[in-house]
Amino acid sequence: MKKVVFFSGLVVLLLFLSACSNNKQTTLMDELAADGNYHYQNKELGFSLTLPSEFIYYQTQMKNSNSYTDLEFFVPTSDRYVRSLVSGYARAIVVRVYKRNATVKIDKKQGWRKIGEKNGRVYALWLWPAQPDDWQKKWDEEMEKGIVSGFELL
Repeated sequence: MKKVVFFSGLVVLLLFLSACSNNKQTTLMDELAADGNYHYQNKELGFSLTLPSEFIYYQTQMKNSNSYTDLEFFVPTSDRYVRSLVSGYARAIVVRVYKRNATVKIDKKQGWRKIGEKNGRVYALWLWPAQPDDWQKKWDEEMEKGIVSGFELL
């Protein structure tokens, strides 16, 4: 009888512990998280980025060159004057990841800023200098600061 009670208690304890360990929720990159933001993560390039709720339906596009990889973030726009390779979208953010041992040339005049360095890679960030008409009221200094502070190296 003592063995049955012991094993029953052990089973209950194991079920409780497994339920607690699975309590960690992961939010998908295209779903709004509990904090009201989108959490983009790119393990291959070694960074994550927190995007505001206004980035609903955002899209990404990767471009490779000999010395760096650009990851571009596009947001929907109804502004028909925006010239973009992605129809109906405007490029809002670019994360540039310089490859290991590459010559790094960050052009501040073009709006680039160095944002970090890890494992021989250099990371630079570009945020659009002029927003489409329908983003004029959405985009502000606070949003920009949130994006910059939401950049993390993995």
